[in-house]
Amino acid sequence: MFEIERQDIQSQIEENRRKIILLYVALNSKTHIMRLPIEMLTEIFFLCNENRGPIAKIGDSLPTPLMIASVCHSWREIALGTPRLWSILNIRFSKKRHLTQEMLLREWLTRSANYPLSICLDDTYCTYVPLDACYSILAAHAQSWRTVVFKGNTFSSFHSFLYMWHSGTCKPNFPLLSSVHIIRDYGFPIEGPNFDGWALNSPLALRELRIFVPTQPPTSGIQWDMLQNLSASFDAAGFLSMASLLLSLQTLSLLIKPPLDDSEIFNLQAPAETICLPRLTEFKVYVDDGDGFIGLSDVFSSLSLPALRHFEFNTGDLNGVWFQAFISMLRQSEGCQLAKLVLVNKQLAQEDLVPLFNLPALSSLTYLHLDGKDRRTGACPLSEMEMEALNPRLTRNSGRLSACLLSLKVMSCRGYFCVEDLVNLISLVKSRALYIRERQEEEQSTPELAS
Repeated sequence: MFEIERQDIQSQIEENRRKIILLYVALNSKTHIMRLPIEMLTEIFFLCNENRGPIAKIGDSLPTPLMIASVCHSWREIALGTPRLWSILNIRFSKKRHLTQEMLLREWLTRSANYPLSICLDDTYCTYVPLDACYSILAAHAQSWRTVVFKGNTFSSFHSFLYMWHSGTCKPNFPLLSSVHIIRDYGFPIEGPNFDGWALNSPLALRELRIFVPTQPPTSGIQWDMLQNLSASFDAAGFLSMASLLLSLQTLSLLIKPPLDDSEIFNLQAPAETICLPRLTEFKVYVDDGDGFIGLSDVFSSLSLPALRHFEFNTGDLNGVWFQAFISMLRQSEGCQLAKLVLVNKQLAQEDLVPLFNLPALSSLTYLHLDGKDRRTGACPLSEMEMEALNPRLTRNSGRLSACLLSLKVMSCRGYFCVEDLVNLISLVKSRALYIRERQEEEQSTPELAS
């Protein structure tokens, strides 16, 4: 008798628990967020995923999809059944957790189904841990790779991955791959990744490449003529050796490094013919050396950029003949009309900027930033001569009106300004404003006289 009563009470408890769950579901269905269509709720979840950083983290904090899935039954069903939420992953390999990361990676990629993947692999702190299993799991989903970031120090595991895949029976296939970033945080100079046999953009999908490892570009595996965006660290000879192939390039961010062999500096020969990059609209140059003997002038004098609109130049303390070579590049770039120009160099105050202002390529310039601050001299990059050249009321009768940059809307300048410099600068601003107002009044009065 007692056993029968116990079973009856137990069944009633289970029934009440079931009813409580149904009650919670009914109450939750009345909340505003549960009234939203599943498509809209999925979009909100995905935006939460992106807002936790550039990509969700596996093996670090609790990833966003798992956090969403732990809230309630309804959210769990949506999170686990939406491949888009599992398409962004960042793996920071860990010596202590690499086995757990391997299991989680399998589950993660299974949830992503065939949705295009954005992947970041960081083995900076996991140099001596075998990662072949993790790379094999990722290799099985290569057809879904869209954006891939390899980040590390020695790239030992990455090179093992390349060797494992290239030597295997299954050759890589990247039909969706559009962006590859390869970044080394620190460490001794090493050779860059070898892409022989990979044909990364053979499906003609790869449009963006970032390589901040070698000083020489990869010799094979990349179709340079298909790239649209390139960020890389090369020496001058390495860049010039493949610059003529960049026919589709639209943006270029170039860190020019000294070659590993110092003797190559003095053996650098500029191309016999000017290299034209017909579609390049944005060009940013940075220099990883201070003595000026890195071939920067040869790079500038060898290029013609007829479509260039945005140029940034950050060289730190570099001296030499780079400035004249830069002017030469603009002169031989027929049709070039710069809209934005940024020059950062501590030797800038020693250069005569008036010939630069007088170039036809700067006639449509709307934004100008000059940074010539020198800790020793504190020189102002705009001397009295440059300020006079930019003053249309002083130059309109001297035949040098074209050097006034009449389209200029924003000008910023960093350096040491004495009282006289500030007075000249204020006078320049007032004169330009007065000249513009006079021109507007003349344009308004001309139709009245004609009528």
